[in-house]
Formats: sequence, C-alpha cells, structure tokens
Amino acid sequence: MRVGQTRMAIAADLFRLDGAPPAGCELSLERVLSADGSHYGNAYTARLTCKGSPVAGRQMTFRVVPFWTEDGAVNTLAQEQAPIGLSAVTDADGLAHAAFPAFDAVRDIHFAYTIDAFAEAAPGQASCVSASRCELAMTPYRRCRHPYPAYFAENTLYLSPELEKAFPDCRRRLAEEAGRDVPAVPDAPLRQALLDAGVLRQTEDGLRWIARVHGAQALEAVLPQPDGDWYI
Repeated sequence: MRVGQTRMAIAADLFRLDGAPPAGCELSLERVLSADGSHYGNAYTARLTCKGSPVAGRQMTFRVVPFWTEDGAVNTLAQEQAPIGLSAVTDADGLAHAAFPAFDAVRDIHFAYTIDAFAEAAPGQASCVSASRCELAMTPYRRCRHPYPAYFAENTLYLSPELEKAFPDCRRRLAEEAGRDVPAVPDAPLRQALLDAGVLRQTEDGLRWIARVHGAQALEAVLPQPDGDWYI
C-alpha cells in the first residue's frame, strides 16, 4: 500500500497459548473488634476468595509499615518492603488471622501504621493483594470516656481523671520532671502506675519515658485528659 511517498505494510503474528491463565482471586482485610465489643484492637482478618468461593490452605502475609519514621517524617517504604510481617494460612472459610499485641501496648496517640495482606500465587491461581489500611494503634472504647490512664501526644503527658483521683497532686509532681531526659518519679506507687499505664519504661539505664512520634525524650508538660474525649 502506498500513501504519498511512503510504502506501508500490515503484518500479523499468530500464536496459541497452551492452557489457561491463572484464575484471579479477591482478598479483603478487616480490623477485628474485641471479644467484648468495646473497641478495635490491633488484630486483623483477611478473607481470600476465588470466583466467589473461599480458598483454603493459601499462604499469606500481613505486611505492616509504620506510618512515621524514627525522626518523625512520613515513611515512604512500599508495602512490599514492609519491615514487619506475619504469615498465616487460610482456613476452610478462606480466613487468615494476625494480631499485633505490641501495638495494643502503645500509648502514643500519633503512632500509626499501614497494613495490607498479600496472598502468594498457587497452582491455577494468581497472587493477590488486599487494599491497604492506615490505622492508629490506640482506638476509642465504647461507653468509656477515659480508657487509658495516661498517654502521650508528642512531649505532653495526659492523665485520666481516675489516675489523678488515685494520686492527688500527681500532675504537679510530674510537671517537675519537665525538661529532664531521665525521669525520677520518686513516688514508688505513682511510678508503678505509670509503668503499668505504658507511658514509662524501665531500661538497663534506668527509667525512661516511652519513645513517641514527633517527641524528644524529655517531658514538656502534663495536662488532664479532655473530659468526654478519649484523646485529642
């Protein structure tokens, strides 16, 4: 065929695929409500289906990337590079489960992470990935205004009314710790209450406030938790 001064040709390659392509699968991911229905913990259930039917016996990985880096910047790691991963195998209903109890102990309201689930390929079935979810480790409780005795927001420590009732004048006493890299907390019962609350930790080098997003080691302020709000 000639168009103007250019000679053009049309060619076709014929080929045949042996067999059938692997079947596509669907993978969903849900956060799990606690057994008493009071709050969402840091536990997840993934469900794998193929053509609407559950897929049993498939290996999958729950992949977790902390939202913030240690220096407080947004983490740019892809889910494929997740530093935290839990493996599980789907049951007869196509369900796999994973829990992250260390996140349940976090008492930093800014601590967040991105999680997804990835199912490896199997004979006749393609690999599959769920939608990713960005989650906060700390979650509200139903019918409980102050579920956490104490928590951090950056360098400020917030105390619940129950903790202040149990230790009158504790806010003033803890405010004296402001600016210190190494907390003292000489009151042993109060010190134990803060350890139990998860805002203070005992290390080989002595007491330390917990590490937190956008925070230095030293405490800056101590405030009451807002009334009727689980955190700010």
